[in-house]
Amino acid sequence: VAYIGVGGLIAYAGLLGIMAFFVIILAYAMPLWLSALIVGVVVAGIGYFFVRKGMNDLKSREFVPRQTMESLREDKEWLRDQTR
Repeated sequence: VAYIGVGGLIAYAGLLGIMAFFVIILAYAMPLWLSALIVGVVVAGIGYFFVRKGMNDLKSREFVPRQTMESLREDKEWLRDQTR
């Protein structure tokens, strides 16, 4: 788990470096503040898309343990038959 966490942090640092690269490249064609704003808005938009997709996927899933509930019903019936 520690390796996954460290790998995630390093990947995040790499993403920040790539974003800085795009800000610097765009700064040659426009003011630095505008290039930073554009890159920030694009990255935030991509993040928003993924968050919304994940939330929609979670809404469409049903988290009821069907097999467990059926097994408990069967156990209840079995126990009731045993006490008769």
